[in-house]
Amino acid sequence: MKVLVAIDEDEFVMPIVDAVARLFGGPGKTVKLLNVIDTSTFLNDLHDQSGPGKTRKLLETQLKKAAFMLKQTRINLLCEDDSFEVEESVLVGTPHRVILDCAEEWNADVIVIGAHSHGDNTRLRVSSVSTAVLKLADRPVTVVSLPKSAESKGSTLVQQQTSLPSFAT
Repeated sequence: MKVLVAIDEDEFVMPIVDAVARLFGGPGKTVKLLNVIDTSTFLNDLHDQSGPGKTRKLLETQLKKAAFMLKQTRINLLCEDDSFEVEESVLVGTPHRVILDCAEEWNADVIVIGAHSHGDNTRLRVSSVSTAVLKLADRPVTVVSLPKSAESKGSTLVQQQTSLPSFAT
């Protein structure tokens, strides 16, 4: 089984690692850890008076930070279940499109993404990226409820589906 895990913030690594180990642990599983650097964050810098040099330096910094985060995530995941085969990938582009393209090209069986909770774990803030992945995915998507803050512990499986969930408002 191939599990594509899209991670965007290092403070939420452990809840996602816990959920992946709990839901998909065991021999014969390959996990691809993916971080997508959103190109829209650099578009404004291109028009900034500092110019492309600043943009290139910012991109290089983001690439290094993302690679480090994924290496740490790999270590944490293997500490939870050392039977996983783990790959890491940092890509640049529009996040939902890159996640979906990566899932297709890598032939992932499932995509794992996160959604932020509002504290009581009954309401979630699903980002536009998560919403787009849920709407457009042609394979199962597992949404992990991420804690409101880094001090919170644990994670909750919210949905395993391929369509947009209904969330209370």
